[in-house]
Amino acid sequence: MILKSFAKQPLVHFILIGGGVFGLYSLVSDKRPDVPAATIVVDDTDLDRLSLGFQTVWQRAPTETELKQLIDAHIREEVLVREALALSLDRDDTVIRRRLRQKIDFLTRSAAAGLEPSDQQLMGYLDANAERYRTEPSLGFQQVYLGETAGNDAIQAARDALNNGAASQSEGKAIMLPRRLPLTQRAAVDRMFGDGFFDRIEMQDHGSWSGPVQSAYGIHLVKVFEHEPAATPGYEVVRERLIQDWKEEQADAFVEAHYQRLLAQYSIAYPDDIRARAVPK
Repeated sequence: MILKSFAKQPLVHFILIGGGVFGLYSLVSDKRPDVPAATIVVDDTDLDRLSLGFQTVWQRAPTETELKQLIDAHIREEVLVREALALSLDRDDTVIRRRLRQKIDFLTRSAAAGLEPSDQQLMGYLDANAERYRTEPSLGFQQVYLGETAGNDAIQAARDALNNGAASQSEGKAIMLPRRLPLTQRAAVDRMFGDGFFDRIEMQDHGSWSGPVQSAYGIHLVKVFEHEPAATPGYEVVRERLIQDWKEEQADAFVEAHYQRLLAQYSIAYPDDIRARAVPK
């Protein structure tokens, strides 16, 4: 039973798949016969790669002359790269080191690409990360702008007039803000009116004109006519997004686990004066 449960763990799958990926990569990398260091072999694989690259850019196969130029460029690159490696020019080069690290991480992550979560795993993932998929609340409302400052009497008079049927256009002052918004999420409302405006509206009585409500521009009266609270969508609605997020999270875990396995093979020596080099807290 323990062995069966262990076999179901994603990390076990990662290790098995990862071993296969790196094993295959080693076989592919070592497929060419041993040749002297000063020999450069241009084989069918190279020709296919060069030709495909040309076709991708130019949408046609290369001519014989163009293919010869591609081969010459490939040989030139191979000669110069070998000489650079012989001179250890790759050492202590931040760009090269970063690129090599990226390639290792890419190979590691590719090992997780074939994993397919079950519906049970995805539903568990949704339960554990419900807040990530929770939709923002939305409000549909009207607003009347009363200016940067407005006295209590003016606010009361405008509010009474609006609640007694006065048209919103007949009250307040002109401003480059919409007088009426359909259902709109919090982030969009706050981008237009300033941080916190949505929450202040949400606390007002719905269905009638109320306020005052402060925005980044001044004082408003508002009338909320529609409200859609925050909610976690159903499993089927977000299933595709769940799959992508689950795979990404598992791949991150695989990369870290692979690194820790590699790290365990090394003994790390730190300089004695490491504290002296750090900035005091």
